[in-house]
Amino acid sequence: MKKGKGAIFTFIYRLLSAGVFSSAIILYVSDFYGATGVTWKHFAVLVLTEGLFFGVRELPKRQRIYAVLIAVPFLALVSGVMGKEKLGTWILSESSYLGTLILAVSACVLQLLFEKYVLIKVSFSVILCGMLCYSLFAKRYVPKIGVLFLLLYVVMTMTELVWHRSQNGEKRNSHAYIVWLVPFFILYFGFLVLMPAPQTPYSWQWLKDIYLRMEERITIYAENLVNRNDEDMDGSISGFSESAALFSNTVADDKNIMVIETVSGKKQPLYLAGKIYDVFDGRKWSGTKEGDARERLFDTMETVCALEAYAKEDTDHLIYYNDIRAKAGYRHFHTDYLLAPSKTWKIEGQARYRQSGAELVFDKKAGYGTEYTFQYCRMNMGRETTRDFLQSDGTKQADLWESTVKTYAKEEITLAELGAYRENMRKRYLPETKLDPETKEWLAFVTKDAEDEIDGLFCIEEALAAMEYNVDPGGLPKEVTDEQRFLHYFLLEKQEGVCTYYATAFVLLARAEGFPARYVQGFSVPLRNEKETEVYSGMAHAWPEVYFEGKGWIPFEPTPGYGVRRYPAEPERKEQKEGADKTKESADREYSFGNKEFLNDEEEDERKERDEKLRELGRAARFIGICGALILTVGVLIFITDRLSEKHREKRRSIGDRYQLAVMRNLRILSMLGYERECFETYHELAERVKRDEDEKEIATGFIETYESCLYGTLEAGKRELEECFRQRERLMQTLHKRKGKKYVFYWLKFSVM
Repeated sequence: MKKGKGAIFTFIYRLLSAGVFSSAIILYVSDFYGATGVTWKHFAVLVLTEGLFFGVRELPKRQRIYAVLIAVPFLALVSGVMGKEKLGTWILSESSYLGTLILAVSACVLQLLFEKYVLIKVSFSVILCGMLCYSLFAKRYVPKIGVLFLLLYVVMTMTELVWHRSQNGEKRNSHAYIVWLVPFFILYFGFLVLMPAPQTPYSWQWLKDIYLRMEERITIYAENLVNRNDEDMDGSISGFSESAALFSNTVADDKNIMVIETVSGKKQPLYLAGKIYDVFDGRKWSGTKEGDARERLFDTMETVCALEAYAKEDTDHLIYYNDIRAKAGYRHFHTDYLLAPSKTWKIEGQARYRQSGAELVFDKKAGYGTEYTFQYCRMNMGRETTRDFLQSDGTKQADLWESTVKTYAKEEITLAELGAYRENMRKRYLPETKLDPETKEWLAFVTKDAEDEIDGLFCIEEALAAMEYNVDPGGLPKEVTDEQRFLHYFLLEKQEGVCTYYATAFVLLARAEGFPARYVQGFSVPLRNEKETEVYSGMAHAWPEVYFEGKGWIPFEPTPGYGVRRYPAEPERKEQKEGADKTKESADREYSFGNKEFLNDEEEDERKERDEKLRELGRAARFIGICGALILTVGVLIFITDRLSEKHREKRRSIGDRYQLAVMRNLRILSMLGYERECFETYHELAERVKRDEDEKEIATGFIETYESCLYGTLEAGKRELEECFRQRERLMQTLHKRKGKKYVFYWLKFSVM
């Protein structure tokens, strides 16, 4: 073995560093290669393997050969004594020791690499800290002793880095320095071992909150930066599009656009209205954007008054509406429209919006992170009760108007203003609608058993709901250019389509019967028992609403398969108990008829499980990205701070010290070019060796001669010598750039940070 204290310090340093590093790793990843329980035997294998590795490496080359020659017959002897089968069985059964052996050898090789490149060692320390953070957030159990070994290695690495940075660029051996600090490391380690650890892990909730807030802010920024000018659902999406055209086919993906949380009230299927139209040209809808900004408030109060009056006449005292408060949060969604139920009377949130008729429009396009709370009234009546309610006398609701205004409105609203609102609804949503003879005949046949005009609307609804739901009904023929031709084609020829077809047909037929009606686009959300309900783009939907004076806008559901969402089960009165089973069977049959993607619980669960896995992968990717960004940011800040402090220190140095440091840096560039100063080689001999190489004449070496004159002669380093040294450094860097090509960036970084 090499003689001298330096060799002993080097051996101890390498054994200590590799031992701590491998101990931290084995305690962290032992379960991945079979070491289910790490014992003292595993640490014995680590120490013996690393001791032999570094011990053999300290031997002269000839003695290394002898050691290998002795080890080979020794292993052969062991194999012969144990036998192939027994040896193979031992290796397989004791795979954890074999993995420990491989880990020890790998740690030794990495230690030699770390000695040459300290920054790589620092990078590994950062990775170990990242592993610890991952375990924290992933709730992965790591033994206490493993965490202590990991932190000890990080402390040793940082100590060594500080030593190197304190040498002002000079390359000195830090092995002895680290070894002398071993007693303090042992004291630190023992103190932490003796400290009691809680039985339950610390939750680090404050750190998790910071991470979640950072993740959300980064996602919000990225989403809104990329899609700030786009209007989602602006294509052929069933039920929600800017042009409101009747497309030949629809696209329904699983994009998560919103999250709905019911704050108070009963969880029920939710219809979120976005865009409301009143004009149809035979192929698409458009809106006039006219009307009182208080349309939704008028609608809510008018309906509540009518329901209160109707409830007083009911001897069973049933509740016909619910006041519900819910919270909405936009996810991967960008739109100008604030989505809320039609009878929303209160909205709270930071997002600024305005009312354009019955539509709620943001002042600025909303995107990921937009949140608001809305309070609305939802009618809680089945189909038969709704029919009875609409046919009841609504004149008594005027007596309740004053008390309702006090509850829902911030200002006084008179009955005269209510009358003006009603007149505007009739004028705007009841244009003249003509039907051809065949369509009139179809309408007469459908409504022949209706008791009155209101009952006729329900007959129309039932007739449309009995048709076929088809997501790809094909394009409209060219001859369909107005309302009459559309109704004739859809009702008498096609008789299938998506929600946009059924909502359009119902609105036109209701107008033909003398009722103001409108076309509404939004989302039909089947709220479940979870705390939050995710809204997907495939839940986009279109439905009709009819205005009844004294009762407000009443929604209908002519689309096949959606009636169970619009109309809850009828309340069980005494006279209805006999038909309860029949009603349930009918609702179940209707529920299974239509869009299977949202009505099949098994498929819904599979989709939720798939989305959860995708979200986990997304969270892991974002976590890695955030950690990488933080590491990069910290690294850049450290680099900038180091450069600034270096410039500050350089200004405080004398000319002589600055000149000596500049020469050392030029010599480092020479070593990158392949001319590293050898042991016992003088500076003059180094310069001569460079000059003897005919291909290296362009390499500047004049600074070496000047430096020798300062060291051994009478020349004193001054400003002129320092500037000349800088000029020659520029020449050396140009040569390095020319020789290394694309690898020059790596050498430049190495020169800058060392």
